[in-house]
Amino acid sequence: MQLCTVLARVVLGLSILVQPSITFAQEPLLGRFSTTNVKPWGFFNKERVPVGVLVSLVHALENELINTKNNSVIINNKLRPYPRVIHEIKTGAADFAVMFNSPESNKIGISIGKVSELRIIIAGRAGTPPINNLNQLQGKPVGHISGSKYGSIFDNNHSLDKLPLTSMEQGLKMLLKKRIYAFASADQTLYYALRELQVPSHKVTSLMTVSEVPIELYFSRASTRTELIPPITKALSRLKAKGILDSIFHKAGDLPSSLN
Repeated sequence: MQLCTVLARVVLGLSILVQPSITFAQEPLLGRFSTTNVKPWGFFNKERVPVGVLVSLVHALENELINTKNNSVIINNKLRPYPRVIHEIKTGAADFAVMFNSPESNKIGISIGKVSELRIIIAGRAGTPPINNLNQLQGKPVGHISGSKYGSIFDNNHSLDKLPLTSMEQGLKMLLKKRIYAFASADQTLYYALRELQVPSHKVTSLMTVSEVPIELYFSRASTRTELIPPITKALSRLKAKGILDSIFHKAGDLPSSLN
């Protein structure tokens, strides 16, 4: 009788030891971010470490989640060419991306919050007369970053002689060498190029403001990981309330006065 009792206790003890641990630890939720690798939004520094405005935003979201009680979300951020960012959000290969608010973005993604607003401008060499209509640029080469979207006014104007560029630095060099007449750019992208190339801002002027475009954090309509939306949305709201978003996107002195 005693032997049976001992055996029963041993069996019970073993059954407790081999119980699955899922009741003691929650499976983490992976949030897949896809970030454009266009300067200054996202790029690799000399040490091959991802840096940039949007990389800073994702890091801020990570820190906010880490400091949230019972958080179970971890973030995996990948730098991609902008067309691939669009493709990954469209197919659900990524869950989140920051994109311009546009009909295309709203078709493939659900905005969970605005992160900033940019001016889309047409920039030219100093002394170039301002314009009030894009058609005034007909017959003149106008640069733009390949794959980027600047709003329907620019994107749907097929009468312009548009020249694809690989980077804003390339566009700025071509502008100053008079190889292009002007180029389209988000204001912060242009200023970053001016700073990187150490070009005085008075050598470039804004010919026209095409639009003011909100940039927003989107969740892929093709993603099935909808449980990620509430914690990421709340983290983004807290960053906005703390003023962290403004500090990331609009640091003092970011925009030269000649381009305001």
